Amino acid sequence: PFDCATLRGADVAVSSDNMGPLDDAKHGIGYAIGGTLNTGLLFIRSTAAGSAFASAWHANVRAPPKTRQFAPPGCCTSDQQVFNRMVKDSTLKHTTNGRTLQRALPSLNRTVTIGALPLCLFSHGHAFFVQRSAKACGVAPLAVHATYSLDNHDHLAKRQRFREAGLWRGG
Repeated sequence: PFDCATLRGADVAVSSDNMGPLDDAKHGIGYAIGGTLNTGLLFIRSTAAGSAFASAWHANVRAPPKTRQFAPPGCCTSDQQVFNRMVKDSTLKHTTNGRTLQRALPSLNRTVTIGALPLCLFSHGHAFFVQRSAKACGVAPLAVHATYSLDNHDHLAKRQRFREAGLWRGG
C-alpha cells in the first residue's frame, strides 16, 4: 500500500512527527511537510546534493546564520529545528502531481530533493506505542524512533517501551 518509488530521487529522506499515519499514507510529503520533520529517522544519500545538504546542515547547527530564517524565538536549539528551517523554505509546497502520491519534492532552490518516509513504516514513538500505527496501517514498521520520553535522560524508559513491544533484544 506504500508507493515509495518517488523516494528513489530523494537526496535526503526524513520521518515526521505528524499524528496521522493514515493521512500520511494518503497524502505523502504534502501531509508530512505540514508538521515537524523528525531527524531521528533520517537517510542522506551520498549524492553531491545530499553531501552538500549534510555539510550545510552541520554548519548551520554549529553556528546558525543570523538571518530571519534561523532567528529566535523558537530557533534554533536543536539539529531538528535547524533541519526544519532549512527544508521548509518557499520552494517546498504542499503538492502532489495529481496522478500519484508524491514522497519527494525539490527544495532549497532546487539544489536538493527532500523525501518523506512513510509514517506507517518509519514511526515515531507516539505513533507506534500510543496510536498503534502498525496495527492501524496493517504493516510491520521498518524502524521505530523512541522519541522523547519522561525519564532521567538515561534512556531506561525508551528501552522499556521497546522491550514491552517486543522490539528490544539487548541488555
